[in-house]
Amino acid sequence: MNKLRGYLSSGALIASACLLSAISGVVAAQTTPLTNQEAHRRAEALLKQMTMEEKVGQLNQAAGIVIPGLATEKPDAAIAKGQVGSVLWQFDVKELNRMQHVAVEKSRLHIPLLVGFDVIHGYRTIFPVPARHGLVMGPGC
Repeated sequence: MNKLRGYLSSGALIASACLLSAISGVVAAQTTPLTNQEAHRRAEALLKQMTMEEKVGQLNQAAGIVIPGLATEKPDAAIAKGQVGSVLWQFDVKELNRMQHVAVEKSRLHIPLLVGFDVIHGYRTIFPVPARHGLVMGPGC
């Protein structure tokens, strides 16, 4: 019985040490929020580094999927060149993660992609847009 208590207390000690180690890693990874001035300074510094092509590229939305006659290949090359700022129509999380890695690891300035889903008519949403429009644009608005 004493051996069992010893094993249990050793196990509890190891579990506590692992938990403290995990918590300290999470706490160490947290950063303080940026002030408005610091965010503005960082944005200005990034914009100064960007070429005109990269600035225009940030405005470009690429199809995240192959669409015959429209998007005939994946946008990886354009993402790596900084010619794409956001991706549309891609629902596969693994594929989005892969494209995000291309943007952050292979592009010159390592700017992550924005991801958009076009759900104009309520496809895969809880509140379809037409119902929302009816609520927002109803009588008295």
